[in-house]
Amino acid sequence: MPKQEITEIDSQLFPSFRPGVSYFRNREDEIYVGFRHRGLALISHSPAIDRVLELLDGSLSIAEILNQVAGGQADESISELEISKLLNPLLTFNFIELSPNRMRVKTSRELLSQSFINQEAKLKPELNLYSWAVNLAGSKDGVGERALYKNLNKKSARDQIVDRAEFAILIFGKNRLATTLFTLFQASGFNRTKLITRSQGLLQRSQNGPAKSRKVSLDQVCGLGIRSSDVGMDFDAVMSEISNGAGLNTLVRPTFPAIPSFIISTERAQSDYVQRWMSEGIPYLLISDLIESQIEIGPIVIPGQSPCAFCLELWRSENNPLVQKFELLNSLNDALELPASAVATIAGLVVLQTSQFAATGKSRLIGSSVRMNLLEPCYPEPAHFRPHSGCGCVL
Repeated sequence: MPKQEITEIDSQLFPSFRPGVSYFRNREDEIYVGFRHRGLALISHSPAIDRVLELLDGSLSIAEILNQVAGGQADESISELEISKLLNPLLTFNFIELSPNRMRVKTSRELLSQSFINQEAKLKPELNLYSWAVNLAGSKDGVGERALYKNLNKKSARDQIVDRAEFAILIFGKNRLATTLFTLFQASGFNRTKLITRSQGLLQRSQNGPAKSRKVSLDQVCGLGIRSSDVGMDFDAVMSEISNGAGLNTLVRPTFPAIPSFIISTERAQSDYVQRWMSEGIPYLLISDLIESQIEIGPIVIPGQSPCAFCLELWRSENNPLVQKFELLNSLNDALELPASAVATIAGLVVLQTSQFAATGKSRLIGSSVRMNLLEPCYPEPAHFRPHSGCGCVL
């Protein structure tokens, strides 16, 4: 391990290993910490180091860890400087995180409510991934001396996941992809998620009566969210049941704001809708229809800052003057539905990208898209766009 400067660490912070990090004493004077593909060796004969590593679960502050270890045997004493020498390389390699808040850890003597246990069980998979999203800036592995304390003032992964409840997402579409996205967003903590479409299929009017609620149709069943037993049931009631059953963050009757935080269009959006999103300054993500075996995810449009949907139309019209006629023809027909496997793949990618955007305001899809051949999904093709001079959306 390279020699590095020791930085003082606030003793009131709560250190914990990131998910999946392992450690073991490799030799009498060496403890290995990390993974099979990267790690570091801590050189120490002191058994106190083993005890400190055991206590890195987020339930104790650094000061409390010092007190616990100091209260043991004489040969287990450790100083604050030695704690810093231990934590500095672990932080540099991004193996631990320091939180200002204590983490509740179940012990054999503690009885926790079932609701808390259930909530933690649902939250754990999200933390397994997004604890690594709070990365130290630096190399692609998050390792680097200059990166050491870049992230200490940022929100923890847990706080960011809780904040998703305030990030309102409007899904524009009525296809399989739209309903699956709704399910996954609810399960990921985005409680304020709403489905909307301009299609007349939302309401079925009787000849002599008022509008009747939309029913779940057979083509919407794809094994994710909507089941075969839901066919013929009220669509809104099924979506409400999914929201209550799959929701990660618990809110009492979450209200949807007048202006959402983000819009995802899973079908062709009419120009007046897009213009409204632009005028209200709402970021939105475009997802194309299925063309042959390909689908395009992106770009994310940030009004006034990145190329918009009209820019894309202008660029494509320059490459092929017949594009607008094709778009007009396609608008008269329903788009092709995707198979369940493709729906799951695309929805998963979109939720991952949206989660990143919700937490950071950044995404590789801003001004860019990914074209995916669903028959060869492991080889996506990126495309990058710039504002078109004939649009004027970006000043």
